Amino acid sequence: MVMAVVGTSLFALRYGFDSYREGLTQALRLAESAELARTAQMNFKFQVQEWKNVLLRGSNPQDYQTYLRQFEQREAKVAEDLNLLAKLLGEAGNEQSLTQVRSIQEQMKTLGTRYREALASFRPEDRNSTFEVDRQVRGIDREPTARLDELAEDLSRRSKEELQGANAASQRLYTSLRTVLQIVSGIAIVLAIALAVIKSRV
Repeated sequence: MVMAVVGTSLFALRYGFDSYREGLTQALRLAESAELARTAQMNFKFQVQEWKNVLLRGSNPQDYQTYLRQFEQREAKVAEDLNLLAKLLGEAGNEQSLTQVRSIQEQMKTLGTRYREALASFRPEDRNSTFEVDRQVRGIDREPTARLDELAEDLSRRSKEELQGANAASQRLYTSLRTVLQIVSGIAIVLAIALAVIKSRV
C-alpha cells in the first residue's frame, strides 16, 4: 500500500514539475520575443529619424553620406532583430506570431525599396526637393511601427499568462508534495503503532 501511494504520488509530482518547467520556459521565450519586437521597433524609429536627417541635412555631400550610412545601418539592425525574432518563434513552435513577423519583414523590404526610389529624385541643391521626396514616403512608417507595437504587446501579455500558469503549477506541486509527505507520515505512524501493539502481545 505504501509503495502504491508513493509511486502514484511520485508520478503526479513528476507531471506537476514538467508542467511547471514547460510553463516557465514558454514564459521566458515569450518575454524574450517581446523584448526583441520592442528592440526592432526602437531601431526602426531610429531608422526613420536617420531618413529625415538625410533629407534635412543632406545638402552637404559629406553629411549626406554620413546620414545615409546611418540609415542603412539601422535598417540592417531592424532586419537582424526580426530575423532573430523569427528564429526564436520558430523554435518555440509559435506559428501565429511567426507569420506576423514574416509579414512585417516583407513590409520592411517594401519600405526599403520605396525609400530608395524616393531618394533617387533628391536634389541637395534644391530646397524644395526635400519636401518633394518626403511627400513620396510620408506616413509609410506608421503601419509597421503599429504592427511591431501590437506584436510586442501580444507577446508580453502571453508571457505573463504563461508565468501565471507556471506559478499555479508550482503551487499545485507544493500542495501535492505536502500531501504526499502527510500521507507517508500517517502511514508510518500507523505502522509504528501496529508494530508496537503486535510486540506488546507477543
